[in-house]
Amino acid sequence: MPPQVPELEVYVDGRRWERVDSFFGRGPAEPVYIVREDAQNRSFVQFGDNVNGSRLPSGLKNVTARWRSGSGAFGPLKPGTTPSAAERPAGFDKVSLAGIVTGGAAPESGDKARDAAPGKVQSLGRLVSLGDFESETLSLPGVVAASAAWDLHQGIPAVILRVMLKAGREAEFAALRGTLAHLQRCRGPDRFPVIVQQALPRYTYLDLHYARDPLRRAEDVDAALRARLGLVGDSATERSGLFGLHARRLGEREYASRIEGSVQNVAGVLWCKVVALGRFSASAIDPSTLPLPAAPRPNAAALPCAANELLQLDARHLSLTAVAAPTAGECA
Repeated sequence: MPPQVPELEVYVDGRRWERVDSFFGRGPAEPVYIVREDAQNRSFVQFGDNVNGSRLPSGLKNVTARWRSGSGAFGPLKPGTTPSAAERPAGFDKVSLAGIVTGGAAPESGDKARDAAPGKVQSLGRLVSLGDFESETLSLPGVVAASAAWDLHQGIPAVILRVMLKAGREAEFAALRGTLAHLQRCRGPDRFPVIVQQALPRYTYLDLHYARDPLRRAEDVDAALRARLGLVGDSATERSGLFGLHARRLGEREYASRIEGSVQNVAGVLWCKVVALGRFSASAIDPSTLPLPAAPRPNAAALPCAANELLQLDARHLSLTAVAAPTAGECA
């Protein structure tokens, strides 16, 4: 089941009960329940205790549940495949998928939980501060970055919420915007507009010359350099690399001097210099379609970044060249 909006309906004595995020503030007679998931990805339904939420009535076989099953958590149907039902419905000859599936996600990673959970606990289910909006948005399936700020929108003060979805899930942005609008109405103050804008990656290129310690293997130093930079698709370094997907904030600029300073601390690097640095067009979403500019490539001292962009570096746009370390002369 998707972690944010479980496709689940629970009926007690033939009446559907309401799923809520927590029992906080719920009365003893409210027919509500919560859904929790353990480390083995098993979902559990929990009911109230007649203090916060109503307790289940006594009886036999009076609680029933309906849920969605299947491995398709999100996205459109892949080319060349056809959907199939777990059981053959009576009277049906064929099953088809009408559109893309939204709202689902793979099990939440521990790293993402560490980012979003503290803010959600502090908010107690309400959206009050800018941080509350960011934490709540980060907990939604498919969201990799979120940034909230006060600004003017068409001359009116508003919260501008910029959201970046995981690559391949851009088509779900309209559904995400609807979810955030619902959260604002039901859990926020709803006294000001919340403008949700889609953020996209802004791909860059980098040519780097470096001198290697001859006592270290070339392949080890090369791998360490790539890890330090945090390339697109490298899940091991997306929270630690300089361009890591989860290591950067939306709108964060980058500088050639900071790249050199970070690379200089890689074990086995004696000297380094950025010889080309720049950005590709903002309209490009797929890095495989971006050819490198002809050499010699422009070398910018700083890379600006719009508020709805996230600077990213793909392996195809990185050039690492081992050179001899410059010397200061005979008396150095």
